[in-house]
Amino acid sequence: MLTLAKILVVEDNANNMRLINQVIQDISENIEIFEADSGEKAILISKDQQYDLVIMDIALPDMDGVQIAKLLKTYPQFNETPFIAATAYARINDEKIFRQVFDDYISKPIDEDALTEKVRGWIGAKI
Repeated sequence: MLTLAKILVVEDNANNMRLINQVIQDISENIEIFEADSGEKAILISKDQQYDLVIMDIALPDMDGVQIAKLLKTYPQFNETPFIAATAYARINDEKIFRQVFDDYISKPIDEDALTEKVRGWIGAKI
């Protein structure tokens, strides 16, 4: 039986969500995408789920992406999960905290080739 890699994408902008989905689907059919458009939904769908990668928008309507990532990382199933921040911010206000929470980042507007490279870099062996 084929094992699917699981990616959680937390993004409130519908156009960005569509783009991220399309890029990931083009990488491999062995990837299952879980979507959340808010911090609350991300937390809700992550309680009993394990992901191979998390792509997290920083500016969300209800919670900051850094806060959400910190909370998710308290769950044991996220101990080995890499987190990629997706942000339009040219500079992160507190880079030290940012680097403690996220393993990598991608700038917005999202470059399809850069996103492909990041996803392959983090979970390429699983797909």
